[in-house]
Amino acid sequence: MDATGNVSIAEDAVNDGSSDACGGLTFDTDITSFTCSNVGANAVVLTVTDINGNSSTANAVVTVEDKIAPTFSCSASVARVFDLNQIYYTISNSEFNVTPIDNCSIATLIYTLSGATIGSGSNSLTGVQLNEGLTKILWQSADVSGNVFECYFNVTVNKRPTIIVYTGDLTEEYSDQQTLKAILKDQHTNTPLSEKTVGFTIGSQSVSDGPGLPNNGTDGSGVAEANLALAQAPGNYNVISSFAGDATYLPSSNISDPFTISKENTDVTYTGLPYFSTTSATSCNATVTLSATIKDITALGGGDTNAGDIRNAKVTFRLGNPMTGMILGTSNIPVVLVSAGNTMIGTVSTTFNYTLSSTDCANKGVTLDIYAVVNNYYKGDNCLDPGSVTISVPGSESVTGGGFLKMQNSIGTYAGTTGTKTNFGFTMKWTKTGTNVKGQANIIIRRNGRVYQIKSNAISSLSVSGSSGNFVTKANMKDITDPLNPVTIGGNSDLYVNMYDGSTGGQLDEISILYQSGSTIIYSSHWNGTATVRRLLDGGNVQVRTGVLTAKEEETAQSSDTKQKVEVIAVSKETVEPIQATTFNVIAYPNPSAHYFSLDVIGGSNEKVEIDIFDMHGRSIKHIESADHQSIMFGEDLPSGGYFAIINQGANRKTLKLVKK
Repeated sequence: MDATGNVSIAEDAVNDGSSDACGGLTFDTDITSFTCSNVGANAVVLTVTDINGNSSTANAVVTVEDKIAPTFSCSASVARVFDLNQIYYTISNSEFNVTPIDNCSIATLIYTLSGATIGSGSNSLTGVQLNEGLTKILWQSADVSGNVFECYFNVTVNKRPTIIVYTGDLTEEYSDQQTLKAILKDQHTNTPLSEKTVGFTIGSQSVSDGPGLPNNGTDGSGVAEANLALAQAPGNYNVISSFAGDATYLPSSNISDPFTISKENTDVTYTGLPYFSTTSATSCNATVTLSATIKDITALGGGDTNAGDIRNAKVTFRLGNPMTGMILGTSNIPVVLVSAGNTMIGTVSTTFNYTLSSTDCANKGVTLDIYAVVNNYYKGDNCLDPGSVTISVPGSESVTGGGFLKMQNSIGTYAGTTGTKTNFGFTMKWTKTGTNVKGQANIIIRRNGRVYQIKSNAISSLSVSGSSGNFVTKANMKDITDPLNPVTIGGNSDLYVNMYDGSTGGQLDEISILYQSGSTIIYSSHWNGTATVRRLLDGGNVQVRTGVLTAKEEETAQSSDTKQKVEVIAVSKETVEPIQATTFNVIAYPNPSAHYFSLDVIGGSNEKVEIDIFDMHGRSIKHIESADHQSIMFGEDLPSGGYFAIINQGANRKTLKLVKK
């Protein structure tokens, strides 16, 4: 049988030795052409005729065979990806089907799957699902005669590729909670992928959004969102968005975008003593201690609710200018927490020697503007309310006092228990020559059933101005619960006592007591949330005395310093009463306020009152003018946050901090 399904034989093809005496034989077979329908044994009749016309017939069998196999072409080996959101690939249409051709007819057409997918079938692969990996597809076709042809090819099925794009913000402050966003899509179709887990990494911090997490993975638009509280140092980073892949999808190529962590804002309040004195009436050198309270901006309330750790702030005190002013004391001072459980509020302190210029020394002192400048993880300063420190050359000032306070808002490592008494007694006085301070201070604290004593041992300074006075001294602390067996707690820390002599009998007298080591508060008699502040005595009296050296006493002091032998002439000394400034005070209420503030100006002059409101960045927000003695209401339109109000009336000036809830 030929390729067309036909075959023919000669007339004498079935002759098997026919003969005649005369010769001249001719042959004739009744059937000489065959088709596919004749495959097999076919009976034929052979007729043989001699030259004389004599003929004879014989029966024969012609067997027709088909030995040509079917033919067809297989696909080349190819690669495919999973169906969208599936873990298999579905063969579509007739992409891998074959069409066999045979000279007669096809009996069977079958396929066999091996490798990643196992199976078999016939005629068509349409709709067959192939597993991940390499599947070998073998096609086999047989014709009716049993001739077989086969071919095979491989189909490699892979997971679907993805693309991810970061769409979130690219900058945020330290400690704030940043919402990180990215869109995940199928790469081939750009279809958003839902319920997938996307990860974000900034520096050493990572966070994910996936099923079971707060945002439950990518949404119907393929968007993933995750919140990350930034705990790393401010600086330049990269935010890396990633998809790790799953049963259907390949991991995405990690996308890296620049991300900046900026410094968090702070509220800075100078809390140091306002007065210091040189070491003697003839000295231009003073030992000065500067202090400030630093608050994470979150501590003020308002819109920012994500607090950092204020111990990550560093503070430098500068003179006269927060940017370029001379550094006073130690730079980059670490912040120490006021309360161990509150990482939003801390304090700093530095002690250093300050030398008055020849002009300032001749003028008996100078007043310095002090700026506390915050850096490291935080930023901020007290530009709107700089500290004011007066360094004076001493005369014959003295302070004495004795009494007690009942504890209300004591803080520190050894804070007094609320309701208990803290007793105090002190005498501090410049010698007549003004060369040094003599005196003593004794503080008794009660805490959790135990009794502690703070006792001075080396006086640093005594300063007096009008009815106010303060002194600084080194001091030791002991547990004297058992007076016969006192236990030393620590020593060589700084004791700061600040007082106001408001009345002869002590009824209006005020005092504050602060004992600290470096920036660590060991004991504060009354903390207002920002600083140790004076409060009225619960019993006792303090006395502040001012005076100046006469010319003869100053001459005597100078002679004593140069060790020249000079006769000291006693000269009576008059106390110089300070000139009393016009009383001027401003009260703001309520503060904090959820709606508006009322400002009342007390005392002062009859001049117009001007108020300027600034935000925490120093930006001018509002200017208000009012006639004297009128209550001023404002602030209903202010958003939540902290503000400064600077009130001016003639020569009088007052700065207040306001908090809008």
